[in-house]
Amino acid sequence: VDVTQLIKVCSGDELGLILEPLQLKEKLLVVLTVNDNESKTVAGGSHWSLLVYHRHGNSFHHYDSFHSSNARSAKICALKLKSHLEVEDREYVVVMEMETPQQTNGQLLCKYFKY
Repeated sequence: VDVTQLIKVCSGDELGLILEPLQLKEKLLVVLTVNDNESKTVAGGSHWSLLVYHRHGNSFHHYDSFHSSNARSAKICALKLKSHLEVEDREYVVVMEMETPQQTNGQLLCKYFKY
């Protein structure tokens, strides 16, 4: 979780120093928990989703149980990650919003996730 937040708020060389030890270029699948917190100084967030990078498909998939409310944060993470993953086309990145069971209880609580 902390790594994802750092991806969102760091830039350039700082981000490289954080991600290099993780050897993301060698991973077939990278899974990140994304939250809606955009603060650079305060931890937290009220909603969480998953961002998955599939190397074989060279694609990012975003799973959000609350009407794609974290789509912006997921896109920011994907854009910043692409150069550290050696994504084939670095000019742009597509984050596919995946069909995900939606929360309907009016609370920000997801009881289960079935893949």
